[in-house]
Amino acid sequence: MRPESVGPQRRTAGQRALLGLGTLLVLALLAGAGAVAWTSAKFRSIDREDVLLDEPVSGPANYLIVGSDSRSRVDPDDPGGDGSGSESRAALADTMMIVRIDPESETVKMLSMPRDLWVTLPNGKKGRLNAAYAHGPQELIDTLRTELGIPINHYIEVDFKGFQGVVDAIGGVPMWFDRAMRDRNSGLDVLHPGCVTLDGRSALAFARARHLQYWEDGGFEYDGTGDLGRISRQQVFVRRVLDRASDRGFGNPITMKRLIEVGVDNVTLDGGLSVGTLIGIGERFADFDSDDLQTFTVPATPRTTDGGAAVLDIDRTAAEPILAKFRDEPAGATTTTPPTSSSTSPSSTSTIYGESTSTSEAEATTTTTSATTASTEPVGIVPGDPPPGKSCG
Repeated sequence: MRPESVGPQRRTAGQRALLGLGTLLVLALLAGAGAVAWTSAKFRSIDREDVLLDEPVSGPANYLIVGSDSRSRVDPDDPGGDGSGSESRAALADTMMIVRIDPESETVKMLSMPRDLWVTLPNGKKGRLNAAYAHGPQELIDTLRTELGIPINHYIEVDFKGFQGVVDAIGGVPMWFDRAMRDRNSGLDVLHPGCVTLDGRSALAFARARHLQYWEDGGFEYDGTGDLGRISRQQVFVRRVLDRASDRGFGNPITMKRLIEVGVDNVTLDGGLSVGTLIGIGERFADFDSDDLQTFTVPATPRTTDGGAAVLDIDRTAAEPILAKFRDEPAGATTTTPPTSSSTSPSSTSTIYGESTSTSEAEATTTTTSATTASTEPVGIVPGDPPPGKSCG
């Protein structure tokens, strides 16, 4: 029996979407083209957000990157649209990551933060991390400072159209699938294994997939890892986008112009992020290899609240070595750990999710990551590299 195609399903207003993976690329592209006078003129039309940020104490700086499902630029027929065409609902954040850029060492670190992290909001109430953004970027910034102890030096936001536009401008992103995969909620629909070039719409559906199903033994099985599995796939996708942009974008004036227009029209920056800063980043990282991108995820344990909500508690002990990589403290400094959540402690059999590892270039199959909790054994399915003798891209 062969898998049947599933079309993208219209989502309700309460469902969220991923939007932020293209932002790091947009940032680099805006920077790399900064020497062109036309670019500087276009740069002045970028939307700005007035937020209170930390001043960097040294060379490295942390960029908070948020994917926002703003209704103002969403096609209601696109994956993730609520189908209503309404712009009245407040934008929500589904993808949140902190990117630490160090121009001196020419290193880039990326910390992904699950949307379901259970945190204390600035008003003193408990809630999921993505709820903080519902009251604006400043509340999200303040929450991250308190919960993670990480300074936020700059703020960047990208929407649906920006994500899709980046992918389409570089001619799509090739991904190797060793099996059929789908997600009825996001609209992902990969019917056949092999090399698949994802366009903007299908890339968004792939990167948003939280209810992934994969073909196994004549039928579809649920991946079961939700947002945590999605983050693993997002981090692989970021590398593929950077590789594709390097091959197709940086040396092509027409592609560069398209990418710049995507960035200008669909990205919001904080008021202090200057074109000079972006140009400097572009010059420093002109030859950046995506294999050098260091990716991490905030370690967390799954739990169900008394009210029945599925959330993730930050594992403070496991998190500290990772969070320290995103702080401005000198080597050997003593770190003050943020207060432990007052929530009920998770079971000792809960899974801890932390530092992510990239698929080995020698591996020829989709990576399968097992994680054991008190009652289930979720499996994370992450597309990998083509087998020997095959190419993709």
